Amino acid sequence: MNFNVTGSSAIASASMEGDQVTIAFTSNPEKEYTYRAVDQDAFKSSFVNVNANGESVGKFVTAAIKSEALVQNV
Repeated sequence: MNFNVTGSSAIASASMEGDQVTIAFTSNPEKEYTYRAVDQDAFKSSFVNVNANGESVGKFVTAAIKSEALVQNV
């Protein structure tokens, strides 16, 4: 699933396949980072709501990483 991220100054693009979330930041949109969503349904639902409500997608992603709801693949 590709998330249609609009108006974000931090997130260039985001997509999700299963529990794998791929994010490209606006600072370097060609480099993609892949994370594992611990609770994929909750993450997907929250991401869609944050984006649809015009809230900060960048803050949401940063908070998800800090809280370990998103864990970076190494």
